Amino acid sequence: MGKHLKEYLIQYLNYLMINNIVRYYFTIKDLKLIQIIFLIIRKFIRKKNNKIIIFKFLLSNYKFEFNFKRSQTLFNNNKVHFLNHSFNILNEFTSEDDLISYNLNYFDYLNNFDKKNKIYFLKSIIIWIKKNKNKHKLDSYPTSLRIVNWIYFIKYYNLKLKSNNLILLTLYNDANILYKNIEYHLLGNHLFKNAKALIFAGMFFKSQISNKWLKKGLKIFEKQILEQILKDGGHYELSPMYHSIFLLDLIEIYLLFKINNFKINYLPRIKEKILKMYHWLMIMKHPDGSIPFFNDTSENVSLTFKELENIIFTIFINENTIKNNRKKTFIKSLENSGYHNINLSNFYLIADIGNIAPKFLPGHSHADTLSFELSIFNKKFIVNSGTSTYENNTLRYLQRSTCFHSTLTYNNKNSSDVWKSFRVGKKAYANVLLISENKDNATLIGSHDGYSSLFKKIIHERKFYVDRNTFRVIDSINHGFNTCLIRYYLHPSVLIKDQNIYFDNKKINFSINGGNYVIKQSDWYNKFYHSEKNHIIEIKPYNNKIKFEINI
Repeated sequence: MGKHLKEYLIQYLNYLMINNIVRYYFTIKDLKLIQIIFLIIRKFIRKKNNKIIIFKFLLSNYKFEFNFKRSQTLFNNNKVHFLNHSFNILNEFTSEDDLISYNLNYFDYLNNFDKKNKIYFLKSIIIWIKKNKNKHKLDSYPTSLRIVNWIYFIKYYNLKLKSNNLILLTLYNDANILYKNIEYHLLGNHLFKNAKALIFAGMFFKSQISNKWLKKGLKIFEKQILEQILKDGGHYELSPMYHSIFLLDLIEIYLLFKINNFKINYLPRIKEKILKMYHWLMIMKHPDGSIPFFNDTSENVSLTFKELENIIFTIFINENTIKNNRKKTFIKSLENSGYHNINLSNFYLIADIGNIAPKFLPGHSHADTLSFELSIFNKKFIVNSGTSTYENNTLRYLQRSTCFHSTLTYNNKNSSDVWKSFRVGKKAYANVLLISENKDNATLIGSHDGYSSLFKKIIHERKFYVDRNTFRVIDSINHGFNTCLIRYYLHPSVLIKDQNIYFDNKKINFSINGGNYVIKQSDWYNKFYHSEKNHIIEIKPYNNKIKFEINI
C-alpha cells in the first residue's frame, strides 16, 4: 500500500507541475514585451521616493471646472462611505484589504463639494500627508486619482496656497513620482488614469518639470484613446463598469481642453469617442438603466448610465450627434466587443459571444463566454452572479469562474482558465455562427472551444431564440454531456414557491427538455462586500441537447 501511495503522489505532483507550466505558459505568452520589461524594472530597479523634495514652480491660470457628480463615494457625519464601508478620514488610512486601502488613498470624498466641508477636508489632507503609513500610498493608480481630486478641490474652493505649502509640495512630488512610475506593466485603464493625472498636474503647475508631465500625459492619452476604445465604442477590457469609468475620464479631459481652449488638433476625435462609448452603453444597459454583470462589474462604483447620460446631454445640449442613427432592429450587435442585444416585445437579452480581451490584459475578465442576462417586462430576471471582492481568495475565484455565470459548465472546468485574482491562462475562443431576424422573431447562435484540450476538441454551442411570447436557449455539446451542468441565476426579485417561478406578480411558465432540474438558493453579489439571496435553476443534462424555454 505504501509503495502504491508513493507512486500515486509522485504522479500527482508531476501532474500539478505540468499543469502549472501550461498555465504559466498561456498566462505569459500573450503579454506585450513592454509589460514584461516594466515588470522586471518595477521589481528589481525602480524605487519610490517617499521624501518631500523642494521644487520651484508656479501655478498656471488654467481652469479646472466640472460641475457634475464624479464619484459614488459619500461624505456625511465626518465619515467617508464607499464600497459598503465607512471610515473616519482623520485617523483611518489603511486596511488589510488592498481595494479598500486603494480607495482610502483616492480622496474621492473631496468631490462632495460643500462650503461647510472645506476646513474638515483640508485637515484630512494634512493629517494624511503627515501620518499615513499606507503601503499603497504612492502606488501609481491611487496616486493618479488623488492628484486629480486634490486639483479639483484646490480650484473649487479657490485656495490661495503659497508654493511652499505642504499640500502643493506633496501634490508636486506625487506627480513627479507618478511620472517616473507609469504603469506600463499593466496598461489598460491604469495607464489611462496615469495619463489623465499627468495632464491635470502638467496643466495645474507651471515649471519645466511639469511641462514634461504634460507632454508625456498627452502622448499616452492620444495613443490610448485609439487603442483602448474599440470601433463599436466599447472599452477593450469589456467590463461595463470600467467602460463607464473610462467614459467619465474621457469627458473630464475633453472639458478641460475645451474650457481652456487648449491647442490640440484632435478635440473633435475625443468628442466622437465620447459619443461612441455612450451609444455602446445604450445597447448594453438593461431597461431599468443598470449595467449587466459581465467580467468585473459591480453596482455603486462607476456613475450610473443615467448620470453619465445627463452629463453628456448637458455638454452637447444643442448637438444632433447625440442621437443614435442605428437602423431599428431587434438585434443590435457590438461586433468588436462580442456582446449582442435582442430587444423584442417583453424580452430584453444581453449575450456574451466574445473572447477574453485584450489578451495581454485579462485581469478583469471572467470565464463567462456564452453567458447572458435577461430582462422581462423591463425588469432584470436572469443575471450573472456579479463581483464583490478583488482579494485573492476562494470567493474571488468563484466569482470569475464559469459556474457563477448563467451558462453551461463542462466537467467542473472553467471555459477560460481564471486563476489568482487577476490572471487568466488558456483562453476560450468564441464564434458567432448566426445572427438572424425577421418581422416577429430573432435568432442568435454562438459557440466556444474553451473546454477543448490537446487531445480532445469540445465545442459548446448555444442558440438564443426570441419571439413576442417566447424566450428559448438551446445548449449542445459534442462530448461529455453527462458531466455538464447548466445554471441560470435568477434576480433576487424573482420568487420561488413549490419549484414554481413568480415574477412581477405573474407566474412564469417555463419548460426544460433534455435535462433534470432543481431550483436552489444562491447569492447575488451586486456590490462590493455585499450580497443578496437569490435562486438558481440548475440543470443536469441527460442528452447532448438541452432546451430551456420561457413563455409569457
